Amino acid sequence: MINQETFSFLKDLSANNNKPWMTENKERYNEVKENLVDYVQTLIDEFSEIDPTIARLDARKCMTRINRDMRFAKNAPPYKDDFYLVLNKKQLHGVTAGYYLYIRPNNCFLGGGVWNPQKPELDRYRKEVADYYDDFKSIVDNASFKKKFPTGIQGDGTLVNVPKQFDENHPAGEYLKLKGFCTKEKITQKELMSKDSVKIVTSFFEASKPLVDFLNRGIEFEY
Repeated sequence: MINQETFSFLKDLSANNNKPWMTENKERYNEVKENLVDYVQTLIDEFSEIDPTIARLDARKCMTRINRDMRFAKNAPPYKDDFYLVLNKKQLHGVTAGYYLYIRPNNCFLGGGVWNPQKPELDRYRKEVADYYDDFKSIVDNASFKKKFPTGIQGDGTLVNVPKQFDENHPAGEYLKLKGFCTKEKITQKELMSKDSVKIVTSFFEASKPLVDFLNRGIEFEY
């Protein structure tokens, strides 16, 4: 399970996001990080029974770094006050679809798919949805899928119009406007800290697997 100190640390970091504070609390951070590494390893061990492609992942490489890349975030605080845990067979920044858990005090969520792929990959994902829409629709319209993910498929924004390479009247038009294909549902701190935490999280990952498999079949041969 994820311990209370993880959320306490992130809350304190948000209120004291500076290098002197982090230096003073480095030991706290290291303890939080080790707890998360252990948690990720347990997720890998459990979920690889369902998706063997993640079995060889290095748990330490499945977490985002806490240091912010200041080249792309001028005037922002030096540290991220959240954690992303990502199970992707191509590791953290892989172009393939995978599973994720976002951790932030009172704002945790999880799911699977691709949230904001780069244009070459997004084009491939859109083509897969357009060419095999019946397969895609059977996944997202499945009753158990809709029950687990009532907010449906999401991405990092939506276009106003269907991309020009597709017929504007394509039955998948609304999905083709998406800038990603991902499930995203909230999970509470209480659930993440419970003894059933891994079971709860992997149940969402398992429900996302048909979507992940569908997306990856359209892109893997190129990578």
